[in-house]
Amino acid sequence: MRVRFLAAAAIVVLAAAATTLGQFAPPPSMIGVWSPVIGSGSVYEIDSREKKRGPAKMQMEIALVGEEMFEGKKGYWMEHTTQDPTHGPVVSKVLMVMEGNTPGIKRLILKMGDKAMEMPMDFSKMSPQQQKPMNPDARNDSVRVGTETITTPAGTFVCEHWRSKDQATDMWLSEKVVPWRLVKMTGKETDMLLIRVIHDAKTKITGPVTRFDPGEMMRQQQKPPQP
Repeated sequence: MRVRFLAAAAIVVLAAAATTLGQFAPPPSMIGVWSPVIGSGSVYEIDSREKKRGPAKMQMEIALVGEEMFEGKKGYWMEHTTQDPTHGPVVSKVLMVMEGNTPGIKRLILKMGDKAMEMPMDFSKMSPQQQKPMNPDARNDSVRVGTETITTPAGTFVCEHWRSKDQATDMWLSEKVVPWRLVKMTGKETDMLLIRVIHDAKTKITGPVTRFDPGEMMRQQQKPPQP
């Protein structure tokens, strides 16, 4: 479903909200192999050397929490959960639908604090992170290095080791880890390590969902930190 473009004055407010959200919103894409299983999830420790985007280390939970048909195609609801020092858990819930061989985001719900809002898709297009399409199989752009056993806080996994063709990224994949098979990733700017596997994931957005209100979002951002 396409959302009509906002009026020029509203776009100015929306862009400001997008800038604020971008400071701590979880990344919209993942590296690995898209392997959807409802109720599956993974928790990662992310070590970022690009500190402009937030803390050097953070945790991110990724989980598949439901299915929904969209224009005759099956879609999967995927949730990213991170922690914001001011507002606590931040949850983004996206409806992923395959378009050919590429997953596309068709709906986006954001929850900060006790407020959950469905964002217009024009909002997601404002973010540079949303403009790059997701790659459902990073192996297509990589070279297989071999098989290695990787031990993380989540356990020990026999993994396929792949290296991107530009040699900028190494990833270790296991079919036992869903929805992206990623156990470990090292890159020029970011490292990721699996610390927990989830088998019974449920959505964290259980209350009412309202339509995006730029003014309300900005007021939420201006609230003092929680004690």
